[in-house]
Amino acid sequence: MGKGGAPPPSDSTVTQTNLPDYVRPQFERLLTRAESESARDYVPYTESRRTGLTAGQQEALNMAENVAKGGVGLAEQKAASAGLTSAAGYTPDAVGYGYNPERALQGTQYAPGTIASSYTAGAAPSAFQAGQISGAYDPSQISSQYQAQALSPTYQAGTIASSYDPQASDFQSRAFTDPGVAAQYMNPFVENVIDRQSAKMRQDFQETQAPQMASQAVQSGAFGGSRAAIQQGLARGRLEDRIADYQAQQRLQGYQQGQQAFQQDRARALQAQQMRDQAARAAGQLGVSAQEAQERARAQAGQMGLSAQEASERARQQQAQMGLTAQQAMAQEQRAAAQLGLTGQQAQEQARAQAAQLGLSGYESGERARAQQAQLGLTGQTAQEQARQQAARQALSAQDAARQAYAQRAQIGLQSGQLGLSGAQQRAAAAAQLAQQGDRRQAFGARRADIMKQVSGIRQQDQQQAMDLAYSDFLNQRDFPRQQINYMSGILRGVPVSPTMESTKYAAQPNALQQMMGFGLGASGIMRNLR
Repeated sequence: MGKGGAPPPSDSTVTQTNLPDYVRPQFERLLTRAESESARDYVPYTESRRTGLTAGQQEALNMAENVAKGGVGLAEQKAASAGLTSAAGYTPDAVGYGYNPERALQGTQYAPGTIASSYTAGAAPSAFQAGQISGAYDPSQISSQYQAQALSPTYQAGTIASSYDPQASDFQSRAFTDPGVAAQYMNPFVENVIDRQSAKMRQDFQETQAPQMASQAVQSGAFGGSRAAIQQGLARGRLEDRIADYQAQQRLQGYQQGQQAFQQDRARALQAQQMRDQAARAAGQLGVSAQEAQERARAQAGQMGLSAQEASERARQQQAQMGLTAQQAMAQEQRAAAQLGLTGQQAQEQARAQAAQLGLSGYESGERARAQQAQLGLTGQTAQEQARQQAARQALSAQDAARQAYAQRAQIGLQSGQLGLSGAQQRAAAAAQLAQQGDRRQAFGARRADIMKQVSGIRQQDQQQAMDLAYSDFLNQRDFPRQQINYMSGILRGVPVSPTMESTKYAAQPNALQQMMGFGLGASGIMRNLR
């Protein structure tokens, strides 16, 4: 061997693995489809996935906003506020409130007159001549001008009748289990939703669970056998049980919701009937109260008219009595004056006769006569003064009567004010009921908005489910090729494939010396065997 030669080559083994010919085309096509599917561009979903607010929900929100802003029941509230304000600012009419007791005393102050004697001593008459003595008194007829008038009350009792006539309620209480009632309140779209969801569950089972079970059966070597069929049957049975449970749950939920809506509807109908009955009864009661107030006012007006007639009659009686008293005083004064005149004449004649008879001085008898006449004049002035005092007292009595009439007018005004206050209280009560009516209208409007929102929500939910189903169909259609590739891949993974392996071993060739040594060893071995 030379030192400069190349080293001998080492041994090597080459192994090749090949798929069987009966499955090689399937694997190659599967890889080609998978590569093509992975190179596809993203396909966006162009349809809408969210419904947004429906027209019914928007209307329900507008109704609720209108209730919140006071658009419902605001007119009643304003009318009630105006009524309460008017009742609170009530001012009674000034009927008879101008009574002034001091005015009745005007012109009644008595001013005493001057009483003075007119006697002046004079010259005595020369000779006595008997004069004629005659009384000038002529009693006049004293008669009263008063004529009594009949007092007739103007009040006639009226008829008080209530307009409230309770009628039999038209509200009919029905049971939810009555024929045809449940169908009116249950959601008509429940069956459509149940059918769609059941179909979707069966489709999911057919597209997802069934291929996975088939793939597992292939991997375990039980594909096409009775064991795989039993497992698929059990899985389908469980699927149908889930579908049946879902359907029963949905129908039970729809039945319960319908029953709840029926009970709410019946409660609202009963409440509306009660509110109508209460309104009719309140209206009848208000009518009776108004009739009673009018009747009391008419009775008080009749009583006031009768009182006024009585007061007028008493005033006429007092006036006639004062006239009669004045006539009597004048007659008495005339009789006293005549009596005084007669007495004076008799005294004068007696004095003259005595003067003549006794031979008294004419001067003395004349003086005594004149003194007595002056005394009589003084007595007449005193009588006139007493008559004036009596007339002043009578004027005071007339003014007392006028003051009583003023007081009665004031009492009438006070009663009129009380009637006005009662009317104001009734207006305040009516305004309070009107405010309650506004509150009930607001509550009813809010309830209507809530019901419309619930109904619109059911419609929105149904529309959203339809959109979700369309999107699910889009995903299934888009991913269908990939699911088929996975399905084919699972089948191929389950096929028992035994690839063929070819190994080729390459050994280095021996040189000439090694061959010769090999031959020698071989010959020696043969020789040993031959021995």
